[in-house]
Amino acid sequence: MPERLENAAAPLDVTEPVHTGGMAGRTNVIMLTLASRSSGVVTRTELLEHGLSSATIAARAQQGFLMVVWPGLYEVPELTGEKT
Repeated sequence: MPERLENAAAPLDVTEPVHTGGMAGRTNVIMLTLASRSSGVVTRTELLEHGLSSATIAARAQQGFLMVVWPGLYEVPELTGEKT
């Protein structure tokens, strides 16, 4: 049965693509799904509410998968076309 992650706006349906990529794949799906709902940006609170740790968020920012727009607000370059 697929795992479901809930938030106040709408549920995230974390299914097959997540499990084929392990935890990194699950993290990517969560980041991309949340950001795709809001013009390519996601808040730290949303990421934490969906199970990402502070260390994971920091690592993704350091690796360029998340770009800090403002403290607590991140852009996902893969969705916005921005280059790191």
